[in-house]
This record gives sequence, structure tokens and C-alpha cells, in this order.
Amino acid sequence: MNDSFEKRLGALAATGWVVLAINLLFIVFLWGIYLIFMKIQPGWVLSFCGPNVSWSFLQEMMLWIIAACKVCFWHLALLVIWLSLWARRLQH
Repeated sequence: MNDSFEKRLGALAATGWVVLAINLLFIVFLWGIYLIFMKIQPGWVLSFCGPNVSWSFLQEMMLWIIAACKVCFWHLALLVIWLSLWARRLQH
């Protein structure tokens, strides 16, 4: 196989692990913000979201957003694992 392709694939796999770590930190950050806002429930959050918005609606929407981020995380994790295994196989 072409050496430059092997190097590029290895670099892509390494970059994928960094992106995966950043994505995980983002999910943890979202969860922390969710916990803080659901405990404090500041009034400006409801006024920022618009009229006729309740805390139960915001709670449900935030949980859906976090769930969607987790689904994207697992898809990305599978892709990065596959790329890493492929790059490792090409090296040997």
C-alpha cells in the first residue's frame, strides 16, 4: 500500500480521537449546564426562550439535545475505532 496513504489514515485516526475527546467534554459541559439551570431556574432563561415556555418543556428539550449528542458521539466513536484498526492493519 502507499506509504502516504498509511500516514494520512493514521493522522486521520489520531485526529478522530482528539475530536472524540472534545465531543465528550462538550457532552459533560452540556450536562453540567443542564443540572445548574434546572436547580437554580433563573427567570431570564424563560424570557430568553420566548413566551409560553415552561421549565418542564426546557427540561425535556435539553434531555433530547443531550441524547442526540450522545448518539452522534457513539457513531463517531465507531468510526474512529474502525479507522484506527484499519490504520493499524495497514502498518503491519
